[in-house]
Amino acid sequence: MVPSPDRRVSDTNVCIGNYRKNPARTAEEPRTPGSGMLETDRRDLYATGNLARTCPADWSLGLARFAQTCYNSRITESIECKAVSAKKLMLSPTRISAFLECPLKYKFLYVDRIGKFYYRPKPGNAFGSTLHRVLRALHQPGAKAVSVEQLIENYRRAWVSAGYANRDQEQEFLAAGEQILRGYHSVRRAEGVKTLLTEKMVKWDMGEFILAGRLDRLDEHPDGALEIMDYKSGRIAATGEDVRSDLAMSIYQLIVRRLNPERRVFGSIYCLAGGMKASAELSEEELAEVDEAAHGVASAIMGEEEYEPHRWEGCEECDFYRLCARQSWFRSEE
Repeated sequence: MVPSPDRRVSDTNVCIGNYRKNPARTAEEPRTPGSGMLETDRRDLYATGNLARTCPADWSLGLARFAQTCYNSRITESIECKAVSAKKLMLSPTRISAFLECPLKYKFLYVDRIGKFYYRPKPGNAFGSTLHRVLRALHQPGAKAVSVEQLIENYRRAWVSAGYANRDQEQEFLAAGEQILRGYHSVRRAEGVKTLLTEKMVKWDMGEFILAGRLDRLDEHPDGALEIMDYKSGRIAATGEDVRSDLAMSIYQLIVRRLNPERRVFGSIYCLAGGMKASAELSEEELAEVDEAAHGVASAIMGEEEYEPHRWEGCEECDFYRLCARQSWFRSEE
């Protein structure tokens, strides 16, 4: 089993399916400066967005409701001057997650671009990154088949020691990775399935912004169907509903379907630690909800001016915790 030295926020799904618009709210309610968004809408958005670990509901449905609220609040009026730009906003699952967790975190990462100065290597990230590199080489189109011994050798060569607390912890993860890869190598792929790409960025122009995502793997089945494969290094099991409600998988399916409208497209989560795969295919109606939800988040980001911090239980795990902890507003909330 993969060690669990810390809670890995990056592995969670941002899920705001519990968001509900309250019809009792009035136009006189205070709005966030520069965005036109009702303050209670903003609080609800962040509160539900950061309870992903206990929120199994469909994220896209919640985002769609949020998008409608943004439009009803005339948020677009505040972004007209920003929408016309030589360089379009780029949105990805990671960027959307960052904004929903904390607007200030999003600003540090993608506006100020100071993340490289505060990044702290973590065991889960280093471990997952190593496994991804090994599997990318294994499934690279045109790659030759390798024995399990060669696969383990490739894994050891790709190993990165940064991020582990000590030698014992590193060895524990190293051994767990070998066990995972031995089990993965023993699984036979379906007849006729071929890999089209690995670790590839795909994009789709949404009009005012670009929606993008990096696919771990894209397979083509004999019937022409396209399967998006997403590896989860720390998960034991997943269900079809997990795939359906996963923010990243929803966005991946939307992009790949738009790029290949004549093909059937479905997504799969492969739990490396448990050797289990779960799949789901979004309907056209569900993809339309994802499309609407993405536009709602893009509108909120383009209309953002204050980038107000959101204090929550995950703050101490954030790379910018030391920076925020020095600010007066942070200390006043303790």
